[in-house]
Amino acid sequence: MRKHEKLPLPDIVRDTTLFHLHWHHVIFDVFLVVWSEFFLYSIITRGKNLYQFLGTDHLAVSTVAITFVLSWYLSIVYFHVDRKIANATIRTILFLLVLAIPFFMCFFGYLSIKGIIGREPDNTVFFWTFFGTLFGIFAGFAFGYTEQGADEGKSIMHPRILSLLFITIIATFYISFFLMGQVNPFIVIASGGLVSLILFGIHKYLDKREPKDLSRAYHYFRRFIFPFLLFLILCFWEELYLWGKIHLVQQKNETPSFLSMVGYLSISGVIPVRIIMILYPRVSITGICTGIVSLGYFLYSLRSLIAGLFP
Repeated sequence: MRKHEKLPLPDIVRDTTLFHLHWHHVIFDVFLVVWSEFFLYSIITRGKNLYQFLGTDHLAVSTVAITFVLSWYLSIVYFHVDRKIANATIRTILFLLVLAIPFFMCFFGYLSIKGIIGREPDNTVFFWTFFGTLFGIFAGFAFGYTEQGADEGKSIMHPRILSLLFITIIATFYISFFLMGQVNPFIVIASGGLVSLILFGIHKYLDKREPKDLSRAYHYFRRFIFPFLLFLILCFWEELYLWGKIHLVQQKNETPSFLSMVGYLSISGVIPVRIIMILYPRVSITGICTGIVSLGYFLYSLRSLIAGLFP
């Protein structure tokens, strides 16, 4: 198959390696099983959870980081598949899914914070969980778009600096406008302007240099570290969602529905991300099997958690 030649969907399915293991699938599945077995119950049930150390405002800000990393990964998968699938309908559906997952996580994250604190969050929390995550999604897609060069073994430093420049400019005006009254807009604009000038200088410097190959360090980051980072981000969100949901039903003296939880988690969080992960870098029967095992064990652990808290 020639580079970037688009194939019909049946050819994509046939273009598999039956027993090939993709390392980012393995890393994600192994850690998901370990987390489900040893940490899910204890983290959710013990008194000092991670969100209690962060506080409500910092918890809301963390949703921006969650949507950024998630959108970064999902856009990598989308642009990779977009170059291979000729069917426009399939590409459109995948694009909508890639956008919908972080948006759903944003909405459920706000409801989880509401459940944790037992009241309507203040305007700062609302800003970060809704408007802030929009910026996180945009920045994640900008990073994901630049990863196309990495798939070809090219250095992505130049396009990545350029994307950071645009992200910084947008973030500067975004924060100074929406948080007016809570932050000094002149300090924000001055700081953003200084960072933008530095990034622009680096961009002009790289523009004069010969293109280089992708560094070995970044290659290992993509292959081994990034899947673990994605896993940590998703686990943090799962804790946020699960404890918010459990705390809310405890306040109402109700019992949470396992099926309703699975329904929420099927459109946000670990489950849809792991399903979409099957498509990158190519479909693998082994990757599908390990994904079924890890997700199945996660759901089994979730059911055990609910049964233990609400006998």
